[in-house]
Amino acid sequence: MQIDPTTGDLQIVLPPPSDTAGRATPGAAAITLTEAAPVAWQTRGDQQVPIPVRYTLAADGSIQFSVGAYDPTQPLIIDPTIRYSSLLDMNIVRGIAVDAAGNTYLAGNSGSDMIVLKLDSTGQFLLYVTIIGGSTSEAAQAI
Repeated sequence: MQIDPTTGDLQIVLPPPSDTAGRATPGAAAITLTEAAPVAWQTRGDQQVPIPVRYTLAADGSIQFSVGAYDPTQPLIIDPTIRYSSLLDMNIVRGIAVDAAGNTYLAGNSGSDMIVLKLDSTGQFLLYVTIIGGSTSEAAQAI
């Protein structure tokens, strides 16, 4: 993990994908997940007053907030920034993968069915979905 010194974004680098035997997938590269820098504020009267806040990495590897000057007698709101999200009807997600174009693949379960789906890079559009069901419970394990 690292923090971008310019943007304050938290960057988490995942190793390249591998097969079930642990061998690196040919041509696969490490994947960097980015959690945008948080924003913080306090409400004073009818105004939101911005408060400086950044992610910091502690010596033990935990992620913490470093907060600038604020009024400790008033509530402080620290709000993470979401780049995208989607609402899916899946009970359990067991596998997530991202391709070179930024599309997201999910494998999981909904009831007794196994579901595999693909979202575009913005997370707004479902590009395809496959539902596999049978007479017993079907379970996705990975993707």
